[in-house]
Amino acid sequence: MIRHAAALALAATLLGMAVNAVHPRGVRLFSPPPSRALDDPLYITLDGLRERLDRGRLLILDVRRESQYAEGHLEGAWNTPFDRFDEAYARVARFAVAAPEVVLYCDSRRCPLAADTARRLQVLGLSRVKVDADRFTQSGG
Repeated sequence: MIRHAAALALAATLLGMAVNAVHPRGVRLFSPPPSRALDDPLYITLDGLRERLDRGRLLILDVRRESQYAEGHLEGAWNTPFDRFDEAYARVARFAVAAPEVVLYCDSRRCPLAADTARRLQVLGLSRVKVDADRFTQSGG
């Protein structure tokens, strides 16, 4: 009886992990944190972001959930949640191709969503894409 219960618990755990892995809002359990090397051309620092903002037009994408965006975001940032990227891409693409650069950010230094979205944009042909490496997400900028 105990062996059956243990087997059932193990099967339920494995099934739950499998569903989590394929679900768009699944929690990342085993993925390593993204590369944060400052020499990685995908990332920029807060100073780099400020410099780009001072120079002019810049498309900033906040890939956090809508509720997080509502709690505070960088002024001028568009909310394009990672799990709704496909539906937001058409709107974003029209402006992204004209912007000198696109900068994405997430909710923490360990959050891989901005880098994952940036790489998806690069695969779709946008080469001027950066990820804020300094977690510049405090309310109001």
